[in-house]
Amino acid sequence: MGRDKAALRRAGCPLWLAQLGTLAATQPAEIFVAGKCAPIPAGTVEMIADLREDCGPLGGIAAALKRARAPWVMVLAVDMPAMTPEFLLAMLRRAQRKDCGVVPHFDDGFEPLAAIYPADAAPIAVRMLEEGRLALREFIGEAMGAGLLVDYPVEWEERRLFANMNTPDEAREHGAR
Repeated sequence: MGRDKAALRRAGCPLWLAQLGTLAATQPAEIFVAGKCAPIPAGTVEMIADLREDCGPLGGIAAALKRARAPWVMVLAVDMPAMTPEFLLAMLRRAQRKDCGVVPHFDDGFEPLAAIYPADAAPIAVRMLEEGRLALREFIGEAMGAGLLVDYPVEWEERRLFANMNTPDEAREHGAR
């Protein structure tokens, strides 16, 4: 991208603030922000440091899993502006029914950055960080193997919710500047 995605603005709103609104609409017990973004007003959310710096998303996920008081951690990447609270809540309901986390599944793999992880997966994430194994697909594989995570098949019409912005052209396509 060449710049901080969180600071991109869409409809006049920074992406990080819009995603906080999406998460807040699910009425969570707590909201954490892992990573770097603009200062957040006190009392709104809790900023948490990655468990290990420069380890990609697994560092933030591990920190949230360790910090969470609730049994589930809903993860939402800042660069998925089309994601809806309704879809996130549908995944949460499945997690509660199955009593394990859920990760969206497409024909070609998983989307680990819009998922519901069980707090019980924290030891796996921490161990992987310590081992220098940072790939989220490996984390998903280990959590599934431990019976902590199942897939959530994404319907064709829901795929648009997962469109993300990794290039300036993709950001412009989503109306972000």
